[in-house]
Amino acid sequence: MASSRSHPSLIFALILIGLGVLLLVPHPGISVGYLLAHYWPLVLILWGLAQLFEFYRPGDGQRHGLGGGEIFLICLFIAGGLVFSAAYHFRGAHWRGWMGWHGDWYGWEPSYSFQAQTQFPWPRSSPLRIEGHNVDLTLLPGTAPALQLALSDTIHSGSQNAARKRFQQSQPRLLQRNGEWVLQASGARPGWHTQARLQLRLPPGTPIQLRADRGGLQVDGWQSALRVNLGHARIAIRRQQGDVSVRMNGGDASFQQVRGGVQVHGRGDRLQAVRISGRVRLRGDFSGDIHLAQLPRGVSLRSGRVQFQIQQLPGRLRWDLGSLRARQLHGFQLSTRDQDVSVRNFQGPLHITDRNGSIRITANTAPRDPVAVATRDGDIRLWLPADSVFQLHAGGRNISLHNHFSPPHPARGPRIQLQTTNGVIALRPLAASAPVAQPPRSGSHAGVF
Repeated sequence: MASSRSHPSLIFALILIGLGVLLLVPHPGISVGYLLAHYWPLVLILWGLAQLFEFYRPGDGQRHGLGGGEIFLICLFIAGGLVFSAAYHFRGAHWRGWMGWHGDWYGWEPSYSFQAQTQFPWPRSSPLRIEGHNVDLTLLPGTAPALQLALSDTIHSGSQNAARKRFQQSQPRLLQRNGEWVLQASGARPGWHTQARLQLRLPPGTPIQLRADRGGLQVDGWQSALRVNLGHARIAIRRQQGDVSVRMNGGDASFQQVRGGVQVHGRGDRLQAVRISGRVRLRGDFSGDIHLAQLPRGVSLRSGRVQFQIQQLPGRLRWDLGSLRARQLHGFQLSTRDQDVSVRNFQGPLHITDRNGSIRITANTAPRDPVAVATRDGDIRLWLPADSVFQLHAGGRNISLHNHFSPPHPARGPRIQLQTTNGVIALRPLAASAPVAQPPRSGSHAGVF
């Protein structure tokens, strides 16, 4: 009986070899993305030739047609090629923002660099609105009554001539719209092929409003209020004289040495605010770490998982997705969940509400204001100076209670209220800072000591 063994197709080997050559071998002046977007149907032609070869190949007395799996792969490949080609030609690439993808993708195109400088006369008191897409903007105070621009672009394109044309299209434009001056930092036709770096110098008292979809903003030494509306972009402001208002939709934010208040709305990644003379207000969700320090007018945060208010923060606070650590602060109110909280050297009233987290608190001076701490399924450990006088109200369900202070007069001192479930409540004099060993838990405890 003749063997009916089928032979494997050559098409998969041809595809792998072709893609490997395209990705491995450098092509100066040749865009691999351009080749794939325009000539991907050649793979179908090669596939068909391989099928013809197998169909008429002698040797086994059989002719092999297309199987169901191969037909499915062909349809899938055609759909993928059409989507890739359409995405490549859709230069604005706004679908990336709709899908929540803010990464850089240039279809393996080579890059070309271009520089340009220009300036426009500019009166000091005229406000300016800046609009940018995929541009890294640096805003600096200038000495001349002019708007000075220094542009450095990296263009991804299939050829140098095409890149030069895109660079000309991405030149900044200054125009008037509805009675106000508008600077289009990315030109009339911004595209995702262009990575622009623009340094802008203006008279330091110029009122600024900025809107950017992607990229970044750096401001150093500005002497007027700033209003910023950002997409997925990073922002860094330092040595600012005037209030800062930022709306953002992703990216990192850093504010240092601001003589004024700072307001941030929206959502972002990491956030830093250090040495801010005015009040700091944060509204939104931040997926990265938050670092706050030296805020004499205090700070407030409202997010999905954490809400807090601090009257004064001469020290610092760090918060990530698992813990919140603060030191040297005055007046603290916190509501959170699934967080381990550590507070050191606090003064003023303290109110903490947590869930599924442990709380450790240390005061270097005897408390004079009320203290209220409540959590569930977590420990509460409080260290106070040995001469502290207070009214303790502690209780909960299934807890172990340890009070190493002598019972004071029940009507003297501020009220300290501690409550938890399934945990330890421990109060110790500050000198005895060793952690309290947890004995077997039994029953419920509640009372005034």
